[in-house]
Amino acid sequence: MDYNTERESLRLPEYGRYIHEYVQQIKAMSTKEERTKAAHSLITVMGNLNPSLKDTSDYKRKLWDHLIIISNFELDVDNPFPMPDKELLEEKPHAVGYNSGKIMRRHYGKLVERMASHIVDYEGEEREILISLVANTMKKNYLNWNKNVVNDSTIIQDLQHLTPDEVVIQDNLQLSEIKDLVSKQKNPPKNIPKQQNKYKNRKTIKKTK
Repeated sequence: MDYNTERESLRLPEYGRYIHEYVQQIKAMSTKEERTKAAHSLITVMGNLNPSLKDTSDYKRKLWDHLIIISNFELDVDNPFPMPDKELLEEKPHAVGYNSGKIMRRHYGKLVERMASHIVDYEGEEREILISLVANTMKKNYLNWNKNVVNDSTIIQDLQHLTPDEVVIQDNLQLSEIKDLVSKQKNPPKNIPKQQNKYKNRKTIKKTK
């Protein structure tokens, strides 16, 4: 038997093997006029197999690009659109750089450290607002790590260590109360209808001997 695992890999599997085989037949046609006519007919079939492309403004061009890709950029026809760039399509994406540096205080998280490091970029009222925001975020994260107690002085000292030397955190900085920070996490959303008990109105039938 002829198994698919033993056949040539499909360049665009969403179109199926018959479309790929038909493209190979079009490539084998003797004249460019015949190939172009057959390609237009095949584009109509490909559009029916992939109707989601019709929602885009340039879906015809995408279908022609897919046809050229299936042919391995070897189909010689009168393409109504510019040929797709093979090198651009086959170019591998650049590796994404990840910040794997050491976190000074893990219970606050890396995002808090980044926010604290940018406090120096602001001045005046904006800086004070950002300091309060970061400090309260640290306090909330601290409660996730230690739910029993947290001292504002500890948060203020830790924030001072996370910020550049130019930033001065006042010792009398007022932070949100623990109950306010916890309630924002635990309070369920409002206006959610309660689930009805489907057995509430069911009558009890007594068995008689």
